[in-house]
Amino acid sequence: HQRCLIHVLREAKRWLPKRTPFLFTQELRSIALDLIRVKTQKEAIEWKSKLIKWEMAYGHLLKEKTYSQTEVTKTGPRWWHTHKDLRRGWRLLTDNWYPFFVHLDHSMIPKDNNSIEGTNSQAKRFLGNHRGMKTPQQVSFLFWYLIFTRTKTKQDLKKLWDEWKQ
Repeated sequence: HQRCLIHVLREAKRWLPKRTPFLFTQELRSIALDLIRVKTQKEAIEWKSKLIKWEMAYGHLLKEKTYSQTEVTKTGPRWWHTHKDLRRGWRLLTDNWYPFFVHLDHSMIPKDNNSIEGTNSQAKRFLGNHRGMKTPQQVSFLFWYLIFTRTKTKQDLKKLWDEWKQ
């Protein structure tokens, strides 16, 4: 399935602030923002290589720990990762990057789900208006509802049909 790149960027902006004084955070944020511009498999490979280069330069910061001067646990002083937001941003971009690029191989899959979010609320309303349907009927109703509301042209319907036939 395709991960919504807009939501990934929103999360990345949360963990990697714009006005950070740290060059390493600025660079990782820049790489994250480039994600939305990836249009080909070649660009996807280049994007991944930027991440790898970043890790080679700054990866040690992801493991850096700060130890408490006052709190002690059974195993020693209490500690936490010094750059926890940097770690979150890094993990967001690297834990599973395959869903970022599904849309490159499948032209019918959008890179974001912004266009469908309004459709979801309409579909909920339609299901609410037809509460008597059993679950299989609801599934079928939603399937056809989404097909006919999401395809804008006959060419799109034909593309969809051709993909289903494979």
